[in-house]
Amino acid sequence: MADRVSPTDRAETLDRIRGTEYDVAVVGGGIAGAGVARDAAMRGLNVVLVEANDFGSGTTAYSTRLVHGGLRYLEQYDFGLVFESLQERETLAEIAPHLVDPLRFLIPQYDESRLYRLKLRLGMTLYDALSYGKTVPNHERLSPSRLREAESTLPEEGLQGGFAYYDRQAEFVERLCLETVMDADANGADVVNHTAATSIRTNGDSVSGLTIEDDLTGEMIEIESTAVVNAAGPWAEEVVAGLPDATLVRPAKGIHLVVPRLTENAVTLPTTDGRVVFVVPWNGKSLVGTTDTDYDGDPREARATASDVAYLLEEVGRFFPDLDESDVLYAYAGVRPLYDAGGASDSAAVSRDHEVVEHGRPYAGLLSLVGAKITPYRAAAEDATDAVAEYLGVETPCWTDATPLPGGRGKPTLGDDLPTATVDHLASLYGSRAEAVERRVTEDPWLAEPLCSHTDDILAQVTVAVEEEYARRLTDVMFRRCTVGFEGCEGRDAVETVADHMATLLDWDEERTREEIDRYETVIDRRHAFEDDHRTRVST
Repeated sequence: MADRVSPTDRAETLDRIRGTEYDVAVVGGGIAGAGVARDAAMRGLNVVLVEANDFGSGTTAYSTRLVHGGLRYLEQYDFGLVFESLQERETLAEIAPHLVDPLRFLIPQYDESRLYRLKLRLGMTLYDALSYGKTVPNHERLSPSRLREAESTLPEEGLQGGFAYYDRQAEFVERLCLETVMDADANGADVVNHTAATSIRTNGDSVSGLTIEDDLTGEMIEIESTAVVNAAGPWAEEVVAGLPDATLVRPAKGIHLVVPRLTENAVTLPTTDGRVVFVVPWNGKSLVGTTDTDYDGDPREARATASDVAYLLEEVGRFFPDLDESDVLYAYAGVRPLYDAGGASDSAAVSRDHEVVEHGRPYAGLLSLVGAKITPYRAAAEDATDAVAEYLGVETPCWTDATPLPGGRGKPTLGDDLPTATVDHLASLYGSRAEAVERRVTEDPWLAEPLCSHTDDILAQVTVAVEEEYARRLTDVMFRRCTVGFEGCEGRDAVETVADHMATLLDWDEERTREEIDRYETVIDRRHAFEDDHRTRVST
């Protein structure tokens, strides 16, 4: 892949977009849209991908960060979805080994009936059977003593034992999305973030392209395209507003709490209302989540409320009684774009499978990909691209399952210029592409400086983010290129350093730099909005 070494590349991409007739335009740069753009480009189609915010900044970024088969879907007899997810779990481990790691799960059992324990044991056996060819161990039945040995933090009273099994984790799923976008680019796609699709253009009975607005300049640009894939996640209905079949999404809000490390393994815990919540080791901390509630607001404004936080603390507190609101470092919320053309009683009743909707005349060539999740995103993208290829009369098959993402093509060979912790950090984030970061340090040793004392991120990553990874806003770097925004300081101790370096790279003036810092602080404030809710409730 050619290095991107100039901040003017975005302008050059937009110039190219103005003068190109594309086979397919993809709306939405979350992991599903990125997957479609990569697949279509690898089949030789002429592709453009537009994203209103930043790649991977929506639902993708607010997930539980798991790559899993969906064990709980077996209760709904959705064997096909479980089988597909388990196969895709292994595919992602093959094409992105630096970003997708094995994760051991424990299911403790407390005062459960013999029938329930038998049912779970059968479910675990079936889960193993559906994941044939896997590279993780089969499940194990654990006695109470062995389970406590594995996770001593769990309460002993009433413990009947439980199970251990393996799925996988994409700890920084934002990077998985980004590398998918980068590989689409490397295969010839034009990709641009911070550019929103404002309308779908038609010519007679079929689509002819998009009108987009550059969020950074306000410029309106017309795109010529024979087909359009709407992969805008919870915003999918905005993209097709006014169409007869525009009811696509059942928005469901899910929140997660970030707390100090509670466990060494991922732990699946039952709730009093018949659901499960996870406690997942993540970035030196624990993720606790998730909720599943209908949501009718703007997905951009989704946040964890005091009642959301109280629900998770109460449910998890039955197993970790010392956990309380003072332990919550921050909370985040996202909106799942569940596919539902109408009729489901609530979000819990909606299928977790994806759907490719072909809208037909007078919008022939317009398809919506709805309901795609992280684990089977590649397979969902394949289904959508198959539909596009059929519409265009293209017979080239998909080969995204056999082609590693950019950082998955071998292991990096790094020198002795950086501390071991930094080398390990870069290898886990960039894989073989870590050498691009080290090269910046070799050229300018000052770029080896950590962004702050709480992180292993270094200044060279900011340079790479801007010059090779499409970053144009401070939030792009802090949350989706680096990891400093997830550390204990939430990036507050690094924000000025990063903003100043980006200002130098992108020629920001003082006003623009301050605007970017303010935008970043708004995101941080939203993570803590539940605290204001709590104080309001207490005062009243």
